[in-house]
Amino acid sequence: MPSRRTFLYSSLGAVAAGTLATSLPGGGPQTFFGGRPPRTEFAPIGARIAPELLRGELDWLVATLNEVAARPYLYTDRAAFEALHARIRAEIHEPMDALRFYLAAAPLFAALNDGHASLSTGRAFDHHIERGGTIVPFALQFDADRLFVAASAVARVPRGSEVVEIEGVRAPDLMRGMLAVTGGQTLSLRRTFAASRAIEYVYARFGPRDAFAIVARRPDGAEVATRVRAVTLDALQHAASSTGSAPYTFKRIADGRVGLIEYYSCEDALRFHAFLESTFAQIKAHPIEGLVIDIRQNGGGDSSLNNDLWSYAQSKSFSQGGKFSERIASRLKREYGFAKYNALYPLGWFLPNGTLFTVDATRFTTITPGRNPLRYDGPVYLLIGPGTFSSAQLCALAAKDFALATLVGEETGEPANSTGEVYQGYSPHAGLGFSIPTKYFWAPKPHPDGEGVVPDVTIIPTAADLQAGRDPALAYAVRRITGGVYEPG
Repeated sequence: MPSRRTFLYSSLGAVAAGTLATSLPGGGPQTFFGGRPPRTEFAPIGARIAPELLRGELDWLVATLNEVAARPYLYTDRAAFEALHARIRAEIHEPMDALRFYLAAAPLFAALNDGHASLSTGRAFDHHIERGGTIVPFALQFDADRLFVAASAVARVPRGSEVVEIEGVRAPDLMRGMLAVTGGQTLSLRRTFAASRAIEYVYARFGPRDAFAIVARRPDGAEVATRVRAVTLDALQHAASSTGSAPYTFKRIADGRVGLIEYYSCEDALRFHAFLESTFAQIKAHPIEGLVIDIRQNGGGDSSLNNDLWSYAQSKSFSQGGKFSERIASRLKREYGFAKYNALYPLGWFLPNGTLFTVDATRFTTITPGRNPLRYDGPVYLLIGPGTFSSAQLCALAAKDFALATLVGEETGEPANSTGEVYQGYSPHAGLGFSIPTKYFWAPKPHPDGEGVVPDVTIIPTAADLQAGRDPALAYAVRRITGGVYEPG
């Protein structure tokens, strides 16, 4: 996952770094610049690892969580978590490879119920993909207790087909397994994340293979039982998106009357600025009646891109965040070094380790757009949903709290007050990937604890919509702009 919310408070970090660097004793700031990565002794890919090493690795992961996380037990009961830790630990009594260890250990981090806290197959899956290994040829999507093909690299099992079973395992059992290793503050968020990581779960559960036995129900109602060839990740990604790998796109819909920005990822600030410059120049030259921005599938990244976006679409002042808390951790100081640590954890370098320190960064995060001859001044609709996460959720939060757009769709799975600034790495022996949130963020304006960004207009797609490729949220926004009927598909 991307480094969540990393850049939201970068201006504050730069100020703090400049202030504290001048007061460092004995030799100045360069003494602290060189961070040290953690020591690792990775087992060979596919090797079985002794149970005592795996138990120690599980303990190491929990110790790391307790050291660096700002509020690790925000969404769960600590006693229940510790009991689960003890149970999983006791069940590790024979050698396992990294994939089996992942399936055993990931439910522990999933029990934190935080979308930023997770374990992954890490090095094992990365190595497989890097060597051109193949995976199940479907991207998947949950709909309550049913599993659908969201994209397919196999013509005879097209998009919109319902998955009945894979390799003899029925869909409900597969979904329970996926949810068991996936954390999230709400069930809708867990389902979104579990679907996005489904290919990794299938790889971990069934191992590498050249083909998969599939039973599926096609959109026309016909049930097919077949073997489908596995594909490379590149081939599946190509099938999954008609826009290729572009993180953001613009097109005109409804006979050119409406502009649609599909904002898939908060990445590459320079590229995004060029995209906005080009897009809004086109809109200026050939006006539209309304603008729709879709962030339903945006998992986050660099939140500074949102500032750029809203500065083109609005003239109002806004902010993406207010106060935040950070956990002061010697591990992060040691690994990051002074410059990086102080940019990410402002004012914390000289505080005692273990301190939970709160910073009110409101004045550093408020944006007042300057003059922009390309600024759009028409109606704006923002499409949001359970997959609107992290920096994308901050985009929605700014729109909600400062009335930058009309929000349409579903409540974000991540609460408005939530965790972020993820610390990532690999566990020492099995090489599992871990993600741990090290900060807690408050929204710019008060929101109930546990509540996501709530749309102004709630529209939830049905299973029939998914199978037919209908998009009722987009259709609503376009109808409101044009006054006419619009059925995207």
